Amino acid sequence: MTNKIPFDPPGLESSPFSERETRCRADRNGSRASMVMLLVLLAMCVAPVARAAERHDVIGTTFEFIPRDITIAPGDTVQWIWDFGTHTVTEGEDCTVDDPLFHAFLDGTHPTFRYVFDDPGLIEYFCVPHCEFQDMRGTVLVTGGLEPRVFEADADGTQMVPPVESDATAKMRAYLTSGEDQLHVQVKVENLVNEMIGCHLHLGAPGSNGPMLANLGIFEDSLAVDIPVQPTLIGPMRDGNIYLAIHTTPYPVGEIRGQVSVVDAGVFEAPLDPSQCVNPVESDGVGFAQVYAWPDGSRIHVDLETHGLTSPVIGCHIHEAPPGVDGPIRFDLGAFDGRVVRDFATTPAQIATMENGDYYLNVHTEQYLFGEIRGQIGFQSVSGIPDDSGGGSSPVGHGSPGDDSSPGGDTPPGVDPLEFHAYPTVSDGHLVLEFQLPRPGTVVIDGFTPAGRRIGQLALSGRSGQNRVPLDLEEAFGTRLPSGRIFLRLQSDIATSTHAVTVR
Repeated sequence: MTNKIPFDPPGLESSPFSERETRCRADRNGSRASMVMLLVLLAMCVAPVARAAERHDVIGTTFEFIPRDITIAPGDTVQWIWDFGTHTVTEGEDCTVDDPLFHAFLDGTHPTFRYVFDDPGLIEYFCVPHCEFQDMRGTVLVTGGLEPRVFEADADGTQMVPPVESDATAKMRAYLTSGEDQLHVQVKVENLVNEMIGCHLHLGAPGSNGPMLANLGIFEDSLAVDIPVQPTLIGPMRDGNIYLAIHTTPYPVGEIRGQVSVVDAGVFEAPLDPSQCVNPVESDGVGFAQVYAWPDGSRIHVDLETHGLTSPVIGCHIHEAPPGVDGPIRFDLGAFDGRVVRDFATTPAQIATMENGDYYLNVHTEQYLFGEIRGQIGFQSVSGIPDDSGGGSSPVGHGSPGDDSSPGGDTPPGVDPLEFHAYPTVSDGHLVLEFQLPRPGTVVIDGFTPAGRRIGQLALSGRSGQNRVPLDLEEAFGTRLPSGRIFLRLQSDIATSTHAVTVR
């Protein structure tokens, strides 16, 4: 039975009410379903993996919501709890009620209100009677597939309010990290002769001054820093209402300023593991890279993390070659410890090569000079399959149906272990695997966190031909899955492949 509010809260006229426990509509906030394909053996398909949803409590006090701003994962519930006064919990901006996603009383008669947030995005809400004069508002930032992901700003004295005569300039670029909980900010200044006393991100539209939201620190020429993703920052930044300000001794209010704007960058990903290396490697190492490409093809931003390597990294490169083939170095990321972030100038032709899947990341270590982990860069990640000698990889897409020379032999007619196809499959938010085997066998799945901690292991028995297996990984692993990205390593007697999936 659906419980609805018996009468309109103050100031609301004939607006539809939500169910007291309901879910966000899929067509709001520009959300999109996010699927990461797992390619192993033959055709494998993945929907976002379900995790145990969490509940987040917000207290409605006299004139404020505590906490005012929260960050949650898709599928989580927010529960508002009444403490004092008569309030509403109403989705919307600027204290205006306009077809709200949710709208409910919060008072002594209605002491709680719950809402389940399924879709990524920034949700703003307010209390109708106390919004305009007491500023009783709040935000819910739902991570997972947040858009946009890249921002930039060009700062100078002319954008200050009032303008400042200065030869100094600054360039800022900011990138949402793969976990969506951090914003990687890079700032470079030129011709700044006065002493810097602060570099901040402020709230304010062009031509207006506003409060500081993030302190980036003090530096000489350049800065690279990670700051937490907050609803109060990422939402206004998306709307063009955040500016970069650099403060100096003679200009404490700010010497130069630049409004932050959205960059429509292309997003590429690359899960790395030993199975993609052409030379045989025995390692538990994994890695994950996120690559942003500028829309004009002029630059890329690479952010790579690695875990579980056998020895120190002595070099890391982006090479040009398809899966299963070694190729020449195109970009040098250098040596690093755990994480490396680099920017490179590019040409549109190089971006086209990346879009075709012909670039790969290779991490070289002291123990494995030719590469310990490797990952093909692309919108969809593809791993090679070891050949029948047990070492190296074969390019994807080779072979012919029914070829008995394929690994293991006895391939059923129409089944080619080197032909990959992927089809999106969703099963109530759980993991669904679709694959074909050349003969009956076992597929072992290991789960890892980005830090390299093993989550669990399970084994699947497959028949010859096509298999379709729906899974609840939390039940199969016997533990709760962390939200965000995890790695799944899939192994059979003829293939090993590691891919990243998103836990929702």
